[in-house]
Amino acid sequence: NDPFTIAYVFETISKKNKKQKANDQIKQINEASKDKINNKNKINIKKIIFISSTGGDLCESETKFFKDAIKKYNNIEITYIFNFFTYFLEDDELTITYYDQDQKDMNSCIINMNENFQTLFMYKSIHPDMWNEYLYKFSELLEKNFFLQINPPHLSRIANDKFLSTELLDKYHIQQPKYCLIEKIEIDMHRNEDPKKFGANNILLNKLAKIYDIKAEKFSDIFDYEYVIKTLNGSHGIGVMVCTGKQILGILQTLYYLDPTLKLLVQAKEKTIDGDLRVHVLTLASGQYIVAKMKRKKIGGDFRSNYSLGADIEDVELTQEQIQLAFNVAKVSGLTWCAVDIMPIKENEQGYENVIIEYNQNPGVEGISKILHKNFFNVLLDLLFKHVSKDDFTKTNNITYIL
Repeated sequence: NDPFTIAYVFETISKKNKKQKANDQIKQINEASKDKINNKNKINIKKIIFISSTGGDLCESETKFFKDAIKKYNNIEITYIFNFFTYFLEDDELTITYYDQDQKDMNSCIINMNENFQTLFMYKSIHPDMWNEYLYKFSELLEKNFFLQINPPHLSRIANDKFLSTELLDKYHIQQPKYCLIEKIEIDMHRNEDPKKFGANNILLNKLAKIYDIKAEKFSDIFDYEYVIKTLNGSHGIGVMVCTGKQILGILQTLYYLDPTLKLLVQAKEKTIDGDLRVHVLTLASGQYIVAKMKRKKIGGDFRSNYSLGADIEDVELTQEQIQLAFNVAKVSGLTWCAVDIMPIKENEQGYENVIIEYNQNPGVEGISKILHKNFFNVLLDLLFKHVSKDDFTKTNNITYIL
């Protein structure tokens, strides 16, 4: 009859019910769209063109996972294209010439343009050197001829740039930490000013103060605030750091001394609750589907929670807010498959309980495969083959041209 014991029991039951409800909701969401696909629009993918880079443990690991997964689908023809390739279109035949994985031999394949609704192009672990106008024109050709691409390079470029993707989410009022872009000119302007005179007109100080909605006359006014600094193209936890307002000027000056061309995203550091969540979302014409999800715990005293850096991972039950937030981000991104990183936080001034850290067009699959106890690509492809329709090939990604 102890009231504290009774309260604890009711709280425990309530948490279990919420978890079960979230699980049920995901199942309902993933099943709700099954009947939306008109039989006339049903598509059977017969060919996959897998485009990737070689070199580095990550590229090799991702390719191995995909090769292991594709063995399940005996009726699908698979072509692997690595590194640089050339292409030309003649009549209804697209000829692609490319290196094999060992970069020793040149091969070629011919794509019949009339088989567009049977062919999937999949880009994975593309090296930055391949993100160029040539690849964009190739992708544009595919899009104009209604080939399905996961994910188109022009959309991936936005996702791969932390400032562009943050700006895109901001345009659609997606909840995320407040931010600003810092460039070397602002550091130089600060250095050339008379410390006794700068204050309200100091661009660098104003940007950093505005993140926390405060007014600052001198740098000591922001000493007690914490900031997250990110390089625009970092990945897997590399290229991100946390510092205080007392440290930030010295860090920025050092970074721009090492590389004057840097552009940096600076964000407010939210008060997190033990790590973050990664949610893989598949977005098709028939609906949106949760492919997989996991919780990533912070690494010891580190603020990062990347599996590639050694963070612990576990399965997680999502709240309805987190499910909807992941769906909203995936929809805005324009990507068919993306991983959305959500940070549960101690409620901030805007009243949010979750904020978006970022979304990924090229997420790693090793950690999530451990959570699933099966190859992630099999789960993704099974969902895709079950729900893909002709409408997914003919859609246009107008979101591309917003930025």
